[in-house]
Amino acid sequence: VLDAMMIRDGVAFERCGAMAPSLWRDECWFLAAEQSQASLKIRYDACEKADRFARDCRYHLWQQELLALKPGSQSTREAMGQVDKLFNRHRPHAVLRNPHFEERFWSWFWGLWWKHQSPVGRDGSSPCEDWEEEGHRVLCREWEARAKTWLDGRTGNKANLQEEQ
Repeated sequence: VLDAMMIRDGVAFERCGAMAPSLWRDECWFLAAEQSQASLKIRYDACEKADRFARDCRYHLWQQELLALKPGSQSTREAMGQVDKLFNRHRPHAVLRNPHFEERFWSWFWGLWWKHQSPVGRDGSSPCEDWEEEGHRVLCREWEARAKTWLDGRTGNKANLQEEQ
């Protein structure tokens, strides 16, 4: 049933609710929340119905949008403004379901940002110095170690972890 809905682009909340409880029903709720244009509240509520996939579903809601902003491609006030707006839109819904949302969100952002940086910035210093505003440079430096640890965990690269120890 889920395959048929996916092929026909018909994954929808009401169809998921009509399915018998199963792995596929959970997957249906996940896909419906992910693909819906409904409000974030409705989409986060749908993730809760994804049962065994609820946690991943909630992560996907903000991760997809964050990836679309291409962290690391710019170090500008405008780029950070877009990320702040995304964070603030998701925060009220996500933090209710995950008290570690803020840490996860910013680890993802800064980890993705560092992934796209050369080891040195434009003037030979840290890439953090390429941010236009001092406040963003400070944030970059504050998140650097956690972001690199996150990135190493995602890529399996233990080089930075060994250097820190």
